[in-house]
Amino acid sequence: MTEPINGLRLSLHPAGLAPRLANLAEWRSHLLHRLSRQIELTADPELLALQREVVAYATVPAVHSPQSYEVFVPLRIQTRVGL
Repeated sequence: MTEPINGLRLSLHPAGLAPRLANLAEWRSHLLHRLSRQIELTADPELLALQREVVAYATVPAVHSPQSYEVFVPLRIQTRVGL
């Protein structure tokens, strides 16, 4: 049995979706903020390990915009035919 794919790893890893995200900095900031909030609430060691891992990818700096802290931030994927 294979493990489920982790959305944070998939979208933030340099060999994953990260190079194709038009709003990577905003998306990264949003996900890291949400992950930090989950860690604050649960102190889950697996989430802490995941946070260390995805922060280390650091393909772009996180951008803190008002939208970064919203419940929803659009995931904008760049394709050969545009966004």
